[in-house]
Amino acid sequence: MTSLGDHHIPHLCNLLESHCLDEEVEHMKKMSNHLTDLDRDLRKLHKVLLVTLKSDWEATDYSFHYLLIALKHTNNS
Repeated sequence: MTSLGDHHIPHLCNLLESHCLDEEVEHMKKMSNHLTDLDRDLRKLHKVLLVTLKSDWEATDYSFHYLLIALKHTNNS
């Protein structure tokens, strides 16, 4: 009779490596792709928000802009 370490463990290791690790790698690839897509979508959203805020800012009256200049001037004094 062979011991457990002589025969069964290498087969178990091969099974785990061939089956479980492949699945783990596949899950990691999918997660990486999802994160990449999320990053790209967030960058697009950031650009859209900046353009929207800039156009809203330019469409408003400049009284708030003058207030910021006055505050900056008082802080520098």
